[in-house]
Amino acid sequence: MGGVILYSCRVGGIALLSTSGLASILAVVVAVEAFSLLTVLSLLAGKIGGMRRALRHPAFWVAAAISAGVVAAVIASTATTYAGYVITGNCSLVAETSFGTLHLDLRGADVSLADRNPVAVRVNGLGLPGVVIGWVRLTNGKRALAIVYHPPGVYLVVEGGGRVFVASHPGVREAYRVIMGSCKGIEGSG
Repeated sequence: MGGVILYSCRVGGIALLSTSGLASILAVVVAVEAFSLLTVLSLLAGKIGGMRRALRHPAFWVAAAISAGVVAAVIASTATTYAGYVITGNCSLVAETSFGTLHLDLRGADVSLADRNPVAVRVNGLGLPGVVIGWVRLTNGKRALAIVYHPPGVYLVVEGGGRVFVASHPGVREAYRVIMGSCKGIEGSG
């Protein structure tokens, strides 16, 4: 079967931007920035004699630019994040994210489905409600590359050659079946 792709999962910017978790976070960021901007405007108006003068003051426009920059940074960092992995017919798993790449030979790897989230903390990556992409520390202390997107309550954990990959997304059970059905010499549970 060679390098034929047996399974593929990819998540990119638009899909991440459409998550309800991001919409909630973005709403909070916009509300906090609007409140900050109104506070600056009120303070300026009180100090320099009125709202019209405050609106023309450079400090107000600097605060407005900073607020807009914060909102734009949240949107841009999410929009440019990508993550995906493929399982090939030569029993390899290749995961690639904005934060790193991982190649695993599935022959001799330990592959399992976990009911509990094995991710303890995000080390380098993107973390939003329902989304974790990048390098993480697992509850067992090991470092792993993770792609968690709208987790269905089950986590694919692949460990081999001293490296660990964790995935959770709506098609994760199918990915597990592909691995277990296509590669020999895999230790599996699930």
